[in-house]
Amino acid sequence: MKNILVPTDFSENAEYAVRYATELAAAWQAKVILMHAFQVTYASGYVPYEEIAAEKKLIQKESEEKLKTMAHALTKAHVAHQVLCVDDIAVEAILNAIREHHIELVVMGTKGASSMANVIFGSNTSHVIQRATCPVLAIPEGTTYKKPKTLTYAAAYETGDIDIIKKLADMAKPFHAQLNVLHITENSDDPAKDKADMKKFMDLVTEKIDCNNISFQVMNGITMENVLEDYVNQDAADILILSTHQRGFFGRVFGNSVTRQMSYHSRIPLMAFHFLKDSSVKLF
Repeated sequence: MKNILVPTDFSENAEYAVRYATELAAAWQAKVILMHAFQVTYASGYVPYEEIAAEKKLIQKESEEKLKTMAHALTKAHVAHQVLCVDDIAVEAILNAIREHHIELVVMGTKGASSMANVIFGSNTSHVIQRATCPVLAIPEGTTYKKPKTLTYAAAYETGDIDIIKKLADMAKPFHAQLNVLHITENSDDPAKDKADMKKFMDLVTEKIDCNNISFQVMNGITMENVLEDYVNQDAADILILSTHQRGFFGRVFGNSVTRQMSYHSRIPLMAFHFLKDSSVKLF
């Protein structure tokens, strides 16, 4: 992990994301890029160019000062960092920064129970996840950083899962954290087959990935979202990771129940891996 992007609107929620990203960067010896995107809009189209240019210059100056203030935490932690102030639409600014600065992780703050749904499907973040080439980590409002001990990835038994697990194993190493690979079955009446499938997947993963801190778990329930809700409520993971090829799963988890949104939102950060549809097929 070399470069982490933290988009900010200077809100309190963005501060939580900066603090979390600072700790991650310190452990990974990564660089943090703080970025603010702004646009100047006017109701009338008859505003003189000089007035628009002056307004942009003022906003940029004020934004750069705020970015420098936010960067104090990075300086104190001896984390390499850079600030970017961009005159652009937020989504485009983020995607451009990912490409231009070789970003490997985007860290974003979220607010409110309904905002976790927006993190996944909101007009901005959903577009970032769909078009980005790196994972996005959503930090719930009020999250106090603690060294992650367990990262849980919800695997779907697809070829692309193995690539993600390898990346997660690398992320977990500096923390000496356990990477738990979780597969959820719905209304299964054949636990022997479930166990056999997990054994086959475990063999594939361990053959390709050299890591001693990987565990494998299969759980059964009425619905996948109910199983994950119970799992999160038991404080079984410090970070929950899903991949965007599980689009229908995302909708079910975050789209139907405010209670579930609050449960996921209030407890742990969620990481969404960008996943190309053509890069993965079902293994079994």
